[in-house]
Amino acid sequence: MRVLLSVLQLWAQEETEKEEVSKVGFCFTGEGARGSVQAGIALGLHEEGIDADFTIGISSGSICSASYSYLGPRGLAEMWSNVSGVFDVFGINWNFPWRTGLLNQRPMEKILRSAMLNDPICESVVVRMNIEDGRMDYVSNANSTPQEFSEAVLGAVAITALVEDRDGWVDAGSRQLAPLEQCIEAGCDEIYVIMGRRFQIDQWERPRGFMSAAKMAYRAFDISLNEIMIRDITKCLKNEGEFGYRGIDIHLVEPLETPFQSVEFNRCREGVSYGKNNYTKSDKRGLRGFLKL
Repeated sequence: MRVLLSVLQLWAQEETEKEEVSKVGFCFTGEGARGSVQAGIALGLHEEGIDADFTIGISSGSICSASYSYLGPRGLAEMWSNVSGVFDVFGINWNFPWRTGLLNQRPMEKILRSAMLNDPICESVVVRMNIEDGRMDYVSNANSTPQEFSEAVLGAVAITALVEDRDGWVDAGSRQLAPLEQCIEAGCDEIYVIMGRRFQIDQWERPRGFMSAAKMAYRAFDISLNEIMIRDITKCLKNEGEFGYRGIDIHLVEPLETPFQSVEFNRCREGVSYGKNNYTKSDKRGLRGFLKL
């Protein structure tokens, strides 16, 4: 009887310990060239002892999610540090009037194929959208081949009209930017939303002169994306009392300042360094205060 009781106590202790182990998820938002800042932040978290068991990303965050899985935090930072300009990741379609985008992804495809020669250290999910029917697709490297997964990543960063689509699959940033629900469904109970810019929209001076119209349009686009992100995070926080959302720790990790624009691929090395050394974390309480929930 004593032996049986000892076995049952040991089993109960092991089950309790299993329940106490957190599954950490990194959620990479879409940031363009500021994906380099996210890579720096991920490296900074690693040096704090915080590593991901699961990653998910949208738009350029898909590159971070996939590369973290196959290269680890140091390899991800190194990959972004080696980007010195836009043509390290994109090529020009000289016949673009007959294509669906001005740019192609041939340089980026080579980078991804090389990264995926390694074994993944964690599950990675990337998010893409079908331009024909608006369908969202969440593709995991846990149940797809490296070829299928790399194709999904490329679709996830195919910005509509600017970058050629991947057989109808394009960037999903117009629908979602912080896929927290998918992190929770994957079993993550500690989630870090990693951004490449400040969560709060920076003050901005109305431009004048050359390219003013384009700058105004870009600013409006940036505000729109920020509203999508706020919606995603707010929805998750409001569901906190629901089954499956209880006990989830959410941290927003952002740089102290927005270091540069999302199109400045010539500043990626700087972005990695800045992100690693200049970030701050907010918990659910801080997020609720900012969002006035």
